[in-house]
Amino acid sequence: GGLRAMAAVALHALLQMLLLATGQASDEWLYAEPGETIANSEVQARWGEVSPTCSYGSEQSPIDITTAEAPAKASLPPINFSVHAAIDHLQNTGHGYQVFETSPYSSIYQTGQGQVDLIYTNETKGTTTIGGDVYNFYQFHFHTPSENTIDGEQYDMEVHAVHQLNDPALVGTNYDLMVLAWLFRVGPECNEWLDQFWYQFPLEQGEVEFDGNLTIDTDALKDALLTNAGYYYWHGSLTTPDCTEGVRWYLMKHTLKVCQAQVDYLKQGLLTTKEVPLNNRLAQPLNARIVVQTPPCRPCPAPDSQRRRELLFASNAEPPPCCPPSA
Repeated sequence: GGLRAMAAVALHALLQMLLLATGQASDEWLYAEPGETIANSEVQARWGEVSPTCSYGSEQSPIDITTAEAPAKASLPPINFSVHAAIDHLQNTGHGYQVFETSPYSSIYQTGQGQVDLIYTNETKGTTTIGGDVYNFYQFHFHTPSENTIDGEQYDMEVHAVHQLNDPALVGTNYDLMVLAWLFRVGPECNEWLDQFWYQFPLEQGEVEFDGNLTIDTDALKDALLTNAGYYYWHGSLTTPDCTEGVRWYLMKHTLKVCQAQVDYLKQGLLTTKEVPLNNRLAQPLNARIVVQTPPCRPCPAPDSQRRRELLFASNAEPPPCCPPSA
């Protein structure tokens, strides 16, 4: 009960102090050893030296979702994803490709005198509203192969849109985070939306100014997000150290298209920075958690948005049929 939880927290703190005192703690963490081609569980087990939560947490992400054991809940609220922000720069964090900074505010990329400055503006990038809760959109980043799996199946790529509850006191902390996630499946067609910025990501770690004019406008994204396919929901964590728990996860059932060349460009960046063509944490134990899902159909998109949905975020697999109209 409560005593056991308090003891676990105390143990985590003690382990971290011991690691720091002995000089064994390190900010460096890896998905696999250089030269390996699949994620290495033994290497990832050492993340606990960076943050004990990665090893001792009970609600870690990613997970494998067993669809037959995820009850359908008609009461799960719709997701209103509303982002309007211009891409100013693109970043290779050393662990993958990222668009926007981990902040509720837009930033301006400036170069001068041999250094890069990111100046934050007072403009927010957008919000996502779920069941009355408003989350500030921060950034999105990509993993290959997918971190979350469904019935044991791993997908070719995954994107995470990171948010935080709209509370100024939370900015700069890892509390009350929320992630919207989509899975990508390789097919013959490339993703036209990714093509607008994808190949400008730097292969080396660092940031580059975006050479183009692209505003992320989720009017089109919403149609893909709110397809009749729905989503899975669970409580989890960040998938990188410090593996903070208490993160709300929403994984869309509707897969997005991507071509092998696009996946390979992410792998190329990972090979350049870490000498491994991957950046996926392996699935973590579900423990006492229950994953829930929306019912198997959702309202159809409005007719005038159908073309945008097909153009930008059409799946290589046909989505399930729309729900019948309400009586």
